[in-house]
Amino acid sequence: MDHPSSQFLLEELKDAGVLSTLVENLPCGMILASGDRKIVFCNRSAQAITGYPADQILGRACASFVCNAKECVSFESGRTIAGRPERLKFTRKDGREITLTYQCGQIEPIPGRAYGLLVFLDVTESALDEDAVQMVNELLYEAAQRMQSQANTDGLTGLLNHRAFQERLREELSRMRRHRRPLSLVMCDVDHFKRCNDTYGHPFGDKVLRALSATARKVCRQEDIVARYGGEEFTLILPETPIENARVMAERLRLAVEDMTVSAESISTKVTISCGVACVYPDETTEGLDRAAQQVIDRADKSLYLAKHAGRNCVVVYGDGENGNQAS
Repeated sequence: MDHPSSQFLLEELKDAGVLSTLVENLPCGMILASGDRKIVFCNRSAQAITGYPADQILGRACASFVCNAKECVSFESGRTIAGRPERLKFTRKDGREITLTYQCGQIEPIPGRAYGLLVFLDVTESALDEDAVQMVNELLYEAAQRMQSQANTDGLTGLLNHRAFQERLREELSRMRRHRRPLSLVMCDVDHFKRCNDTYGHPFGDKVLRALSATARKVCRQEDIVARYGGEEFTLILPETPIENARVMAERLRLAVEDMTVSAESISTKVTISCGVACVYPDETTEGLDRAAQQVIDRADKSLYLAKHAGRNCVVVYGDGENGNQAS
């Protein structure tokens, strides 16, 4: 996959609302590395700390430039930025050796594009005392946490995005097996959403999605996980929830959305959702978490498909009826 140029990448990330505030206001160096571990972006602080201009940083292997290593092992898939910063020695372009405190991991600020992220700061003891180092470490950790949170959040609704949903589902399936309690999944789709967009415009359609997200948060329990699956589809992960309880939860959400009125200026409309419900039990499968996650997603998706064909604005539970499902 071809990665965009440094300037174009920065503009794209700013449009996504991920890095703009941090890049402009924090005194730490930031480097993004593409899938082949080559540096595709460095901010002004990265240039000032290392002494190298951008044209002597971009395109270099991140590991050899920063860590003097042959291979980078810190950007592997799924690694998040967490924990306390680490330290390393770095030789600036002018030959002066400095101490950097850094954190690194993988983010996906643009759907479908994973990047290695490295944030670092010069904490050379001659330049900063121990109290200042501690303060900087805390600031760096907070910045990294904010970036990770933004990478996991859908920008429109504030819910978990698709990638974060997949991670949480695997985590909950693992917990289900340890605690020996069932897990249910609800997939929801806004009925006739294309018609809503075509009639009232996409800005109003976005307002509908935000209103639905807020309603789902209110209806769900604190331990439930609400995510935007994609487009007008939403998912609910219901830990320690058997199928009948999940049916009740889905029906409660359906009714809450049905009672909802979305308004903007002279526009006011009602919307409905269709829901597919599925459940997985601890003894049902001993396969890997990826396979188990896909299995329960497929079941909920099949039930959602049947709900659409049953007339919409209804809940279908996997396993009901003679043919495997029926509307409730």
